[in-house]
Amino acid sequence: MTTYDYMRKTVIEPLIERNEAVREKRRAEGRAEGREEGRAQGQSEMHARISEWNARRLEAESRGEPFDEPMPAPDASPNGHSPQG
Repeated sequence: MTTYDYMRKTVIEPLIERNEAVREKRRAEGRAEGREEGRAQGQSEMHARISEWNARRLEAESRGEPFDEPMPAPDASPNGHSPQG
């Protein structure tokens, strides 16, 4: 075994494997963080839509007008389209 082969097997390859493991761990952490941020943003947007809907409902009620607009659905996006399609 040459010195190069020895160094590659004992130093270089373990470093490469460790770096790959660290990268994958950080990717997983980033994905988890992104999902958490997405959920928080979705909840915030849903809260805003319900608040706006409720303000319209209360305004119609104060004017004595009928209000038949349905409450926003949790799975509807702000533009009215389903997130699946």
